Amino acid sequence: MGDEAHRDEQIRTLTAQVRDLRRAFAELRLDRIHPGEPVYVLRAQDLHAPAVIRHWADLAQQRGTPMTKVASARLVAQDMETWASANRTKVKVPD
Repeated sequence: MGDEAHRDEQIRTLTAQVRDLRRAFAELRLDRIHPGEPVYVLRAQDLHAPAVIRHWADLAQQRGTPMTKVASARLVAQDMETWASANRTKVKVPD
């Protein structure tokens, strides 16, 4: 691959990453977090994260949370499993 083609590929990759980050921050709605409100983050490298998120989605659905939010959580769990499958050496029990 020539230098120009390599640069173009890097630009496409970075553009996609920025787009994904913008979408993630928009979905998080960080502006709705109250000052001092505790927040907990689960990462795809956490072996338990997809199951925890699915359990949360089940509880949320039972209590009437809008289905768009429940479905979004389930998609995140699925995306985490997809990432974990492609990054098996990075997945672990939390330390």
